[in-house]
Amino acid sequence: TAPLAHARRTGPTPRTSAPSCGTPLPDTILTSDICLVLGSKGDGLCPAVAATCTATVSTPMPGSFDSLYVTVAAILLYEAARRRRA
Repeated sequence: TAPLAHARRTGPTPRTSAPSCGTPLPDTILTSDICLVLGSKGDGLCPAVAATCTATVSTPMPGSFDSLYVTVAAILLYEAARRRRA
């Protein structure tokens, strides 16, 4: 958590993702310096790591699963790059 706490104070804003809470992706500012923090399969983020994140991006998933792994990371990175080019 020390690197994320340092980033929160001095550099990119740490943000995490969740399927049903947080700011919806279309309403999230992704053009500033950010650091995407994603949890592991099954366990997600531990509470200490989640507490260092300044915002949560809501990425609702259709159906009965909540996948927050490589697919969500790709979506967030794509959307951030798309907005920065606009």
